[in-house]
Amino acid sequence: MGLDVEIGDNKTIRSRPVSRHQTYDARVKTSHPKHQIPHAHTVGKGSKSHGFRRVAFGLALIGVSALVLFPYTTLQTLMMAFTALIIVQALLRCCAVMLTKKTFEIAPSSNPFSQTGPADWPLYTVLVPLKDEAHMVAGLLNTLSRLDYPRERLQIIFITEEDDPQTRRAVTTALRPPFEHVVVPRRGITGPRTKPYALNVAMQYACGEIITIYDAEDAPHPQQLKTAVRAFTQNPNWGALQAPLDYFNTNESWLAAQFGLEYSAQFHVWIPLMVRLGLPFPLGGTSNHIRRSALESVRYKDMFWDSYNVTEDADLSFRLSAKGWGIGYITPPTQEEAVAKLGPWTHQRTRWMKGFMQSWRVHMDAPLEPRGLQGVRRQLTLQLTLGSVLLAGFLHAPICFVLLAWVASQLITTGTIVLPPVVLMSLALGYGSGLLIGAAGAIRMGRPKLLLALPLMPLYWLCLAWPTYRAAIEYVRRPFYWAKTEHGLTSTQTPRPMHMQPTDIDIDNTPYLEKASHVWPAQVNPLTALTPYIPLSRPVNDRARKLSPHKDAAE
Repeated sequence: MGLDVEIGDNKTIRSRPVSRHQTYDARVKTSHPKHQIPHAHTVGKGSKSHGFRRVAFGLALIGVSALVLFPYTTLQTLMMAFTALIIVQALLRCCAVMLTKKTFEIAPSSNPFSQTGPADWPLYTVLVPLKDEAHMVAGLLNTLSRLDYPRERLQIIFITEEDDPQTRRAVTTALRPPFEHVVVPRRGITGPRTKPYALNVAMQYACGEIITIYDAEDAPHPQQLKTAVRAFTQNPNWGALQAPLDYFNTNESWLAAQFGLEYSAQFHVWIPLMVRLGLPFPLGGTSNHIRRSALESVRYKDMFWDSYNVTEDADLSFRLSAKGWGIGYITPPTQEEAVAKLGPWTHQRTRWMKGFMQSWRVHMDAPLEPRGLQGVRRQLTLQLTLGSVLLAGFLHAPICFVLLAWVASQLITTGTIVLPPVVLMSLALGYGSGLLIGAAGAIRMGRPKLLLALPLMPLYWLCLAWPTYRAAIEYVRRPFYWAKTEHGLTSTQTPRPMHMQPTDIDIDNTPYLEKASHVWPAQVNPLTALTPYIPLSRPVNDRARKLSPHKDAAE
């Protein structure tokens, strides 16, 4: 069997046999019907975008006119609206703190495959995009080797770039079953240099019914994949689910500690509430597990993720919701490395805020998809999550500056401080609920020492202003630029995955390649030996059959 691949001019550039532990050079062309929701590089075009611009211009005109004609009343109204938003978020945070995480524990007895053989587990694909991370490859292979999942049902694809020879060489040297290697072509390719672009290329070789993504520094819980399968089985309406992300180096700096508090609140307190309420939430960039059928439902041409969106995970959440899919949550965590220095943190957060702007703008072109109550819930959640984060990023620091100036002027002129009750209530509810959810998250994550960093959380929130303003500038000047976060910089040792479980392949000091021959006989092509998942929307023609790893089943 040969692998024919093609570039935009339909020129075949390589044909060679495919094997499970082989490096693929992927140049792919597919076509799919037009999609309802635009993507980051097409937003602003079409009748929907014209309608959004007209509405936005009209609201801005009304706001400016009201501010000129009735300045005091307008400012008072804006203050009341801002206070109402703070009250809603504070109430939701308090509800999230009261919601126990035990609700989301998946009991082993709920495993529908516990009495069956390994062949009955669904085929699982793990995508691992790498860029300039050759030094992470060896440790990552050892970590992912400990995933407790039947090896004959597991496909792990390392994704590297054609113009990153060090990482490519490191992966090729260390490659062993069930790991595979896809090289993203760059010569003559005009696509964006983003993580979702690489994921879309690798999806042409993904065989799994369930897809998940891990980053170079990730150490997922060994039971995470099996828990995701059980959760999907119990919740057929879930198109994706999120595993919590924990940081192992929170003691490295005050910034890393704040990052840890932020993520503990997000993944251990806030997201469980959103799942309980049946509301979509922005997925994390890693450890999100997605049904292949859900990805196919939002696919546009060769894009499962928006290749031009620099927070493709947040965008995907609301695309899935627009198609009627729910988003769930499981508790086995993934250990990650927190950015511990202000410079890299600023670059990373700038990209995140820019991606939130892209996602918010894109989904405002289809604000009520799907129709009915679910569309209204999706729109409200879009504003409650992405919208409120952007609003806080833009306004928090200026509001604090104005309040400090007001207090200073009162002290100078009258010697006393008198703040309106609505301002005091907003400060108490906003800061109080934020500190509460951070403390609850630290306790649930099992990191009580993070409580010592709690008093510095307001300072951390102020630091978000600069990345937000930078993101607004980049959104105009370099909307698709991906600021890569460097990994492997911490002095803290990457943790061994928690609660190690025996796997069907023994892990010891014996070279793995010797054992690989017993797992994958050389004469067997695993891509055809496995029972594949066949997406109904995949084009069936001679070229697609040659390109697709589902060749035998398609024929």
